[in-house]
Amino acid sequence: MADYAEPVQGLLDELSRVLGHQVQVNAEGPSSGVLNHDQGDLTVNKDGQVVVHITDTTDVDYTLSHELVHFMMNMKGYLMMEMPLHSDDQEYDAMRISTAKLLEMAAQHVMVVAWQRENGLLNDGVDQSVIAGFEQQLDDEDPQHPDDMIAFRTLLLLDGLVYVHQMPQPDNTLRAWRNRYPAAMAAAEHLFGLISEHETDTPRRLRGVEVKLLASFEQFLIDQGYAQLSLPDFVVLPPVLSKRQLRLELTQLYTLSETSLSVDGDDLTGFIAQGNTDHQTAFVLSLPKDAASSEALQALYQRPVKDVLDQFDITYSER
Repeated sequence: MADYAEPVQGLLDELSRVLGHQVQVNAEGPSSGVLNHDQGDLTVNKDGQVVVHITDTTDVDYTLSHELVHFMMNMKGYLMMEMPLHSDDQEYDAMRISTAKLLEMAAQHVMVVAWQRENGLLNDGVDQSVIAGFEQQLDDEDPQHPDDMIAFRTLLLLDGLVYVHQMPQPDNTLRAWRNRYPAAMAAAEHLFGLISEHETDTPRRLRGVEVKLLASFEQFLIDQGYAQLSLPDFVVLPPVLSKRQLRLELTQLYTLSETSLSVDGDDLTGFIAQGNTDHQTAFVLSLPKDAASSEALQALYQRPVKDVLDQFDITYSER
């Protein structure tokens, strides 16, 4: 049996108690001296077995705890984004999905990194390996020859800022990044401001930050002249609702709109349900034609939110 740092072993033991079986950890591969988020992957098999695959052994405690804290957050009601809609352009959809996932990870990493630092898993050596992992994926900007990588750099630097701002001495790294990636850092620091000015310590607060990130990055893409990704429409952020909100009529919280995007299933029409206040898609209803008439939709609007969510097996978290 592998030896892990005490806090990491504590996470494994806690998960084993909750799941009723041990988490399987497969750690193999080189020790590159660099740490990044591609080096670990947690999957849940059909039989419920949780498996963590680690492909770089530079710091197994770091990589393993990173995957486990993400998983524990999901179990505690921090719900993951969903992408049930699709267009005829798979490459375009893949771009939307990867963009949304990078924004989601950056928001979640506030709590992941905080847990790791509070539990003594991060030190100067780990910090330098993580910074190297970010910089390894980034080419320096050339102001004389702008390229089309600013969106990617911005997303990666946003995630980097979440880590760097929790380091004891972040100033040298921040100064270096502002010099090497001036345009992307300006955009990333704006997005980071949306994270840092709000707590992310509850599912509801984290969701609120993710809503702001999706809308703000969408506007950033428009300002840069990129094609619109329509992230607030395409991405589903499962709702986090109180008991009182679950008793309200659907119309009091959500507006249903037919989408031009496709849903899985024959002869079904997709309706996105967007919050009346945040205008973010919270869930998607796949309706047959006879259930998509104006009369049927009006009847749906009058029903309690919980009844609708339960009938259509919609993912949500109760606060």
